[in-house]
Amino acid sequence: MVRDELLGRLHANTAVREAAPGLEQHARDGTLTATRAAEQILRASEGTD
Repeated sequence: MVRDELLGRLHANTAVREAAPGLEQHARDGTLTATRAAEQILRASEGTD
């Protein structure tokens, strides 16, 4: 329940939607760790939408 709510909020957040594809690609390329990508997604979600 909590997980679903958090994921829903992240998916609905404009800043997160814009940042996620690039962060995902960097994580796949190995130029950014998954942890750092997650941190940046959380930062993008703060104070918006």
